[in-house]
Amino acid sequence: ISSVCQGLRYSVALAVGNEAGWSPYSPFCRRVAVDAPPAPAPPSLKIVDVRSIEITWVRPASDGSPAVNSYGVSIAVSRACLLYYDAVSGALLPDAKEAHPLPADKTSVVVSGLSPGAPYKARVVAMNIVGSKYSAWSDIVTIQPPPSPEKPTVRILSSTSVQVSWPTVQHQPRVTGYSLMVQEGSTLKYYDTVSRGLKVDAAGLKPLPSDTNFVYVQGLRSGDKFKARVAAVNDVGWSRYSERSETIVLTVPPEMP
Repeated sequence: ISSVCQGLRYSVALAVGNEAGWSPYSPFCRRVAVDAPPAPAPPSLKIVDVRSIEITWVRPASDGSPAVNSYGVSIAVSRACLLYYDAVSGALLPDAKEAHPLPADKTSVVVSGLSPGAPYKARVVAMNIVGSKYSAWSDIVTIQPPPSPEKPTVRILSSTSVQVSWPTVQHQPRVTGYSLMVQEGSTLKYYDTVSRGLKVDAAGLKPLPSDTNFVYVQGLRSGDKFKARVAAVNDVGWSRYSERSETIVLTVPPEMP
């Protein structure tokens, strides 16, 4: 049947004829729409690494319109630049007409070549032989340094040593290390992972490994006040230092009963 109108729904009934006459018409079939597919729900964004984001969406439910045959993905950067994902090269292009669509069986794609610190959001367009419809925009994500760790806990081991511990930071891009800054009396010092001691100058010090959540600090001065802060780092950069721990005075801890 040709010359149908886009946007209308159609249903068909059939009758059979012979030399004796016509049969009654059959019941009408389920209505079908000659229309673009329903708009997908807004996609979800997940940071993969310092330059990549994974965009995931759900296939739109069928409403009787022709099946989806492809998808397009577009990304807005800093509210000023709109780019389109090209399924052939994997690049982001400024012209939607040059961007090859994704096949209908795809429901996710990893977009690379992004910039740390820029806010990104995405939307998906579902296409069929009639037309296309865009989803609403996703939530905004930004590839950035990790948040500050929670403030550390300090436990006295002796009059000259303590244990400093903190919860690990979960973040994408993943945390690659930590820095421990302490205040011993009135002096700021930094934990050195090589000597396992404290240095006045942080320059050149390597971060603690990412799976570290405590260190032992030794060689302190008995009677001094002591407090600590922790920062986390990833491939984007350093977080701010955490809040200071509770201040403790380096004295001999009481014996356990």
